[in-house]
Amino acid sequence: MACLAVYGTLKSNQANHRLLSGAEFIGYGVSVEKYPMTDNEHTTYPFLFEAPGVGCQVKMEVYDVGEQTLKQLDIYEGVHAGLYYRGKIKIDIRGKIIPCICYFCSDLTGYRKQEFLREWGVHISEREQDS
Repeated sequence: MACLAVYGTLKSNQANHRLLSGAEFIGYGVSVEKYPMTDNEHTTYPFLFEAPGVGCQVKMEVYDVGEQTLKQLDIYEGVHAGLYYRGKIKIDIRGKIIPCICYFCSDLTGYRKQEFLREWGVHISEREQDS
């Protein structure tokens, strides 16, 4: 089993949460470090980039998932096509730091965007110079 932090369409009440059926919900948390998360007008999902220290502390949900679920999520996230990859992230859940797996976007184009999201669907401007 592994802890998985989700921030987009895999969250509860989102379109692809069904992919986490059978996973155990651990809690709501926030990334310990700031990360750049963006979206754009051409997609219905966010992008999280592995660039600690830039952006916002991202609100996430944490689940305990099995290897079979991770394999299915790798397919969904396009890991083999190079769209996303599994990385490590630390999540603070009510003062307890949980090491998790997270899916990060491989295309760093959006990383240069100046407006980052703290939570998907809620725009909060936080410029690089504010980090």
